[in-house]
Amino acid sequence: MAKSNIAIKYRIYPTDEQCIYLHKTFGCCRFVYNVMLSIQKELYDKNGFHLSKYDCFKFMTAEIKSRFSFLKETDSLALMNSVFALDDAYTKFFKQEADFPRFKSLRHSRKSYTTNNQNGTVEVLDKAVRLPKVGIIKAKIHRTAPDFWKIKQATVSQDSDGKYYCSVLYEYESTIHGTEINSIDECLGLDFSERDMYVDSNGIKGNIPHYYKNLSKRLTREQHKLSRMIESHITGYKIVKGNKLPVYDARLSECRNIQKQRLIISRLHKHIANQRRDFLHKRSNQITNDYRLICIEDISIKEMMMGKFDDASAIKRHSVNKKTLNNGWYMFTQMLTYKAEMKGGTVIKAPKDYPSTQICHCCNHQNTDIHDISIRKWICPVCNTEHDRDINAATNIRNQGYQFYRSELTV
Repeated sequence: MAKSNIAIKYRIYPTDEQCIYLHKTFGCCRFVYNVMLSIQKELYDKNGFHLSKYDCFKFMTAEIKSRFSFLKETDSLALMNSVFALDDAYTKFFKQEADFPRFKSLRHSRKSYTTNNQNGTVEVLDKAVRLPKVGIIKAKIHRTAPDFWKIKQATVSQDSDGKYYCSVLYEYESTIHGTEINSIDECLGLDFSERDMYVDSNGIKGNIPHYYKNLSKRLTREQHKLSRMIESHITGYKIVKGNKLPVYDARLSECRNIQKQRLIISRLHKHIANQRRDFLHKRSNQITNDYRLICIEDISIKEMMMGKFDDASAIKRHSVNKKTLNNGWYMFTQMLTYKAEMKGGTVIKAPKDYPSTQICHCCNHQNTDIHDISIRKWICPVCNTEHDRDINAATNIRNQGYQFYRSELTV
């Protein structure tokens, strides 16, 4: 039996004293991360190497904690995980999977820390969560884990809207094994759609509600209100390194009305994100319950955002609008992947260079004339079958994924 991990995120309600401790831990983890990053950069610039994962931890324990006594007030495992997070960032950078690690900011970085469970220091109770050095924190336990699940870690975080959460990571032995799929009827193909998020091989559209559009007017009004508040505190301008920066009569972080308005905007954004996430969870649950093999289109939203140009005419042919960014396609594919794995299903991605929109799923004829995205329907010149662009693409993705699945079984 293979071991798998799953995390459950709970809403917690810390007291005022517990909030103070949580923010101290947030700050100490950020401080250790920044100090170790500066040391790593200095070592690499001077000597051409950087410390390993455990050498960083030993240096932090022996040197930094002894020099800064306030670090001893927080959870030592949280500081350790902060050092390990820096090493993971370096590893992704050298693998060219991410940019070079950046220093964490007090106001712009995510407020969180991760601690490990040692001898029951992390525990989920009936209406609370126990954490090291914090004690019992009141929580909303909306889902309980089975008894054979083991708690590995807990990540405490605070969102921009001021709410606190605790994500508990469990480890369990997976006992679900997928059976062989012998019929293409058990498969579903999904083609990405800018308007509807996806269109499946049965002709059903995702029809994701436009949550951002529904609240865009209210959000714009609140953002304009914040902008006017900030402009009212501007007394002049100064030039810093060639940039024109405003001068305020007081620190904006000390202006209570501005902070209240920022909180209102953050809550609106959080409400939109929660609506979108709830829809994606329900739709991904429905699909993984009904189908055991799900074939999806492998696309990069980041590349789509960069846009594609025709060198001859220098006219932009494709760009991503707010509807595309509001779909949450990447989050949706991640949900499909882990939920299908838990239920014994499989998710297969079609290659990026696979021309799913150009191939007729009836006779496999490739029509290169429909490369233009504005063509939504076309007739196959060989078998005279009329195709809807998205449904035909989803069908081809399903067929391609099923063929790949069968070929893997025969190997």
